[in-house]
Amino acid sequence: SSDLITPLEEAVCRGLTEVVRSLLDARADVASGGPEDHLLCRAIQGQHKGVVELLLDRGACANQGTAGKESGKGPSPLVLAARRNCPEIARMLLERGASALEEPLDDMSLLALTSSAQVQLEAFVQKGTPGLEQDWRAQMRQDHIELVQLLQDKGVLKASPDRKSVV
Repeated sequence: SSDLITPLEEAVCRGLTEVVRSLLDARADVASGGPEDHLLCRAIQGQHKGVVELLLDRGACANQGTAGKESGKGPSPLVLAARRNCPEIARMLLERGASALEEPLDDMSLLALTSSAQVQLEAFVQKGTPGLEQDWRAQMRQDHIELVQLLQDKGVLKASPDRKSVV
């Protein structure tokens, strides 16, 4: 059944780039359910930059994600990268032609996502214990600022998330 996880899926989820490379080279069964695209989403969710890059190099679609299959729903890889606050992965996806054009303008749109995250991250940093924890939280906020800047530079995010309303 499709509940079984293939060795390739397991390696992707764990971020084992070299194992993923070896399995792909050995023509491993890509997935119980079909193309590499859902593996790309799993790699993004795990924030495994090396695996994301490898899957893109091997032909995973930067736009496909979990959409486009029979279900026809699911966030695009770019939105997943934004949810995970990963500017490096978002940049990689955009360089490979990712877009957010098909995103529904609902609570999970990029603007809503980045706006709410900005407010939450500010409070998140303030509540951190001074020292390593607060530094880590500040890095998360910095990644978010970089992510928003990237999305704006590429024209994916049309308005600034720190504005209260979009005209």
